[in-house]
Amino acid sequence: MVASFIQTLIMAAACTGVVACSQQQAGKPESPGTRRARLCIAGGQPGRGALSDPAFWAITVSNDGGLCPHVRDWAEGFEVAPPPRHGEVTQETRNGKTIVSYRAEPGYIGSDGFGLRHPGKRVSLSYLVGVLP
Repeated sequence: MVASFIQTLIMAAACTGVVACSQQQAGKPESPGTRRARLCIAGGQPGRGALSDPAFWAITVSNDGGLCPHVRDWAEGFEVAPPPRHGEVTQETRNGKTIVSYRAEPGYIGSDGFGLRHPGKRVSLSYLVGVLP
């Protein structure tokens, strides 16, 4: 069942268009806290509000303990609610945008999810996460 879910999640990300992919950059030493995940794909579908801000997001990430970041257009941070059960969400503001990153628990394989809320803009974003080896 988990394999079927993961395959569906990967196919959905591929069919809806990949918004962000990350790969390790050679020659740049990274600290353990900022190392990117070996596999990181984040994609979304437009919500009923602004077309530029999807209301539903899917993240596919490896379970190697690295970050899977993507950029949100607003500089103000988001409330994480509900939080993920098998990982953590961090946020960083850079150049007028918020970088939201998900990190899976090392070794975990399966599904996870979390939500982001921006009360000032009345936006709620749901995230479905597939964690692969």
